[in-house]
Amino acid sequence: LSNDGYKCIIDRKFVIISDFLAGMLEGDSFAGSSGNEILLKKLSASNLQYIEEYMNHHKGIDNDIPNMPLEDTDMEKVLQNKWDVDFLHRLVPITIENDKESKPDFTILMELLPITNYLGMNTLLHKLCAKLASFIRNKNETDIASILSNYSQNNTNNHSQNDIEIV
Repeated sequence: LSNDGYKCIIDRKFVIISDFLAGMLEGDSFAGSSGNEILLKKLSASNLQYIEEYMNHHKGIDNDIPNMPLEDTDMEKVLQNKWDVDFLHRLVPITIENDKESKPDFTILMELLPITNYLGMNTLLHKLCAKLASFIRNKNETDIASILSNYSQNNTNNHSQNDIEIV
């Protein structure tokens, strides 16, 4: 259950890709059931929907960890699963300015990084890090600063919004 009341539906067998949620369900057989929802108090509906979509797609099996260091900037060459590539592309929309300069929007990706870390979704965390790394690989410090400045300038969220509290 998100902080704004979104109730996600994930099969109990699918949450095993989250160490945190799997541990909660293992310790309490009623956790997550109707009337005993797991409240992720500071997790927005939109971010919870990404987690729900990812878990429901992978059905509890997620072994496609990208190699580090990143071997290519093309996620199709980094990951085996085409669905994961498309999912990661949706997390970082790119806008074209002046018909030539592309500006990635890292907002969703940066919100999901601490969430997946906290939830113990290690494979997704590695994929998110690889996606971020794909933008800065082989770039100099000035280019990296320019790429990431788009996130910094647009990010007005307080870091504590990404904290997750279970009640």
